[in-house]
Amino acid sequence: MNTILLLDLENTIIWDWTDDPRLMCARFPVLKEWVCSHLGPETRVGLLSMAVWDERDLDIFNTRGIRHDIEITHKFKFDDELIFIRDELLPKFREWLKMPWLDADDFTAFMKKTEMVMHLWLKELAKPDTKVILFDDTVPDLVITHSTIPNCTLELVDPWTIIKRDLE
Repeated sequence: MNTILLLDLENTIIWDWTDDPRLMCARFPVLKEWVCSHLGPETRVGLLSMAVWDERDLDIFNTRGIRHDIEITHKFKFDDELIFIRDELLPKFREWLKMPWLDADDFTAFMKKTEMVMHLWLKELAKPDTKVILFDDTVPDLVITHSTIPNCTLELVDPWTIIKRDLE
């Protein structure tokens, strides 16, 4: 089965985009263990984080060590085709939601990550024999199976559930 692992940044992989971009797994090794346990030969890793709004933010992610630290620590390479930034998602969502007036601020405020990944999954990522996993602190733990595409699932995972389980 093909797997797409989409990572959020803030409060999931790093502490804070602007003030503290250190990796959270330094304090909670179970996060690194979880990510690494979901990597395999058929896994593609992407980014779905509202911290990365535009090309400028993407440049910060790519050149200031954040991407490098994540890739080296977790032993994977991001798939550039699966790095979703807000300004590239916005036109797609305007079309998908039939909301041409939707601006970037409204999009960020209006679209919760659960709905965002559902649309992205249904419109672009849902394929036979594919599991899409979103690792994000703003989603509930949930697994959804596509009703018409064989072996196609979307899994939402809250890292804080994993941390709490590990601390018990």
